[in-house]
Amino acid sequence: MTKSLRGRVRAMLHGIAPGDALSAPVEKLSAADIRARYGRVTSLKTRWHKMDMAPEARNNQVRRDGIVTDDTLMTLALMDIYGDTERHLDARDMADGMVREIAWKPRWVPELQREAMLIDRLFYPEKWIFQRHQLSSVRSAAGRDRKYGQLRGGYVYRADWRGACG
Repeated sequence: MTKSLRGRVRAMLHGIAPGDALSAPVEKLSAADIRARYGRVTSLKTRWHKMDMAPEARNNQVRRDGIVTDDTLMTLALMDIYGDTERHLDARDMADGMVREIAWKPRWVPELQREAMLIDRLFYPEKWIFQRHQLSSVRSAAGRDRKYGQLRGGYVYRADWRGACG
């Protein structure tokens, strides 16, 4: 990795957690609701808008005093995959690595105030890679596959229908 790229990656990582922690108390509120309730969020000590709800109503989650959310944890999971492979990731790295990171690797989840699998904290769209590759047994395919093409320079996923369809 070039020195310039390394610095940009480091800067990005150092910005994610504080930005996530600043925005966590107001996540899912509209800009108008944030202005009406808080004015501007400028402190990590901002009270979470759901904190007065019963624990069951907020899924036993807590957000306070600079706590990070699943957004930071997913970024750290991605960085762990990069650390394991030490190269550009392909679709198989992402499929295998992300399933391992979110479903099988326990980690401290601040919002839950306990060690858990990250998948316990994710919403359904974020669980897609697990559902697709672990539960549905879909095989990942590199986006350079001529039949399926590239998707904005990334990778596409497809079921391996060759065995089922001849």
